[in-house]
Amino acid sequence: MGHVTEIDAGELVLRPVGREVALALLEGRVPAGVALAPGYPSQFSLETMRLVVDADGDGDGFGPFFMVRKADGAVVGEIGASYHRATATAQVGYTVVEPSWGRGYATAALRALLGRLLADRRVRRVVAETLEEHTASRRVMEKAGMRYHDARVGEVDGRTVPLVVYEARPAEVVVVVVVVVVVGLGRLSRRTLARNRSCGGGNRAPVRHAAGSLRRGPLGGGTMHAGPGGGCWPPHG
Repeated sequence: MGHVTEIDAGELVLRPVGREVALALLEGRVPAGVALAPGYPSQFSLETMRLVVDADGDGDGFGPFFMVRKADGAVVGEIGASYHRATATAQVGYTVVEPSWGRGYATAALRALLGRLLADRRVRRVVAETLEEHTASRRVMEKAGMRYHDARVGEVDGRTVPLVVYEARPAEVVVVVVVVVVVGLGRLSRRTLARNRSCGGGNRAPVRHAAGSLRRGPLGGGTMHAGPGGGCWPPHG
């Protein structure tokens, strides 16, 4: 993917989080030229900023990105992905501050990032996790084109909790053989149709409406859990 300047996401634009901007937020300052939505930054956002400040190098170009609202230029959350080279897997996470929940921001951001990730030849699979009970976060991932893949038990904030795993993969061409029986003529004809099927809903129309907590995030993978709106970092909108 290389260096990414920004990604269009409908009502939002995704812009890379720079180290100086992240440092300013950690110090309690509003970075020059940056507008913040009410409720920003959340605790999750500050943990993400710490990851940016502590990171070595420029990363793989998978974020994290600010979710910037086009209407007023305000930052409403973040989204990004960690990348595991050995398995060619990107793990997505995101957050939207509470006053901006329920507006579709997480879904729009996740859909846009998924499109970029699945177009990258290095990525064969994109995954995201959330708490099993967070139905809102699960809806975000489904709307963005991810599919339920598996369930597992993990540790969040020192507690053992049930998690669900969603995934998306690049589109594949599948050959479907359709057998048509023509009763009146008593003969069998076969037609072979090729159609595109997106495995995991790759580029179809979730990272979250809710705030949450993170133990390992967009640069290091991990699981985030959230409040009423749900979420995952992997992680909701």
